[in-house]
Amino acid sequence: MWYVTGYRAELHLHTAYSFLEGASQPEELAWTAANLGYRSLAVTDHDGLHGAMFFAQACKAYELRPITGVELTLRHPLLQRVHLTLLAESEQGYANLCRLITEAHRKSPDPDDVALDPSELEGRTGGVIVLTGCRGGEVSQLIDKPAEALAAAGRLVDLFGRGNVYVELQHNLVQGDTRRVGRLAELAAQL
Repeated sequence: MWYVTGYRAELHLHTAYSFLEGASQPEELAWTAANLGYRSLAVTDHDGLHGAMFFAQACKAYELRPITGVELTLRHPLLQRVHLTLLAESEQGYANLCRLITEAHRKSPDPDDVALDPSELEGRTGGVIVLTGCRGGEVSQLIDKPAEALAAAGRLVDLFGRGNVYVELQHNLVQGDTRRVGRLAELAAQL
């Protein structure tokens, strides 16, 4: 959840189109957000914009500002796969999301195992806000190695710009969340 002077918006949310990760239809999510007093909501389906159109239509019906995003899987030399949450801030950002998703699918030999090489992010970051990712994100996975986590976050800042990178904090009541979120908050303060 993102707070800015009384403004709340969920920025990492999967619809039922993210199989085995989300259960709600875009209409249900928009209705719930409106009833909670949100003014905006982001959908970040996994490796695609699967529910984006239905989501935008649902948000319009409830007078919510839709934010289009994606949770993109990246290949990682040591961690195998990492997640990165990308949000379109503009038309250019939306176009860049589409290009990145297309490249991920085009260059993945197995359609059930889509992942993008991180080098593909270069030159495709304009108009995109990046969250460091969920528990499966590189920064989060490296948080017990502070220098490596800081270096990973620094690479994102280099790619997307300081004002477009946010450390993602998720507390899902899973063992270790409190400690992990605390360390991520410390890292964010350092950045």
